[in-house]
Amino acid sequence: VVAILAAAILLAFLLGRLLSRPLTAITAIMNRLSSGDTDVTIPGSERRDELGTMAKAVDVFRRSMIETSSLRDAQEADKVKAAADKQAQAAVDLMAAATAMREAADAAKAAADAQAAAATNTATAAGTMTTAANTMDRAANTPINVQIDVNQNSGP
Repeated sequence: VVAILAAAILLAFLLGRLLSRPLTAITAIMNRLSSGDTDVTIPGSERRDELGTMAKAVDVFRRSMIETSSLRDAQEADKVKAAADKQAQAAVDLMAAATAMREAADAAKAAADAQAAAATNTATAAGTMTTAANTMDRAANTPINVQIDVNQNSGP
């Protein structure tokens, strides 16, 4: 009876160890997964019992975490690209605005130059007219000394 009891205790101990080791290994893997480490190998997935089913389920979680991480990385890359595209468009818009302002400044300068030339021409014309008026005034105020020889025009 003692031998049977000892054999039963030994068998229970061995079966307990046989079940607890894979559970401990899966628990350790699940802890690594929960900390974000997806570069793990899940032991026991080749088993055909409940422990194999648990290992396969844990592997599904691992693959989902990898896919989620990939999607998150892709979204972040899209955000960075969108920000770069927006910044590039802002630079293009700024260059276009600067070009438009330069063209407006050039047009304003051309108009100012034309106005200055017109003012110079007007001043020159006014000076010429003043000179002509002064000449005419002097001519009008100069006494005319005309001597008429009466004898010379009356003939023999």
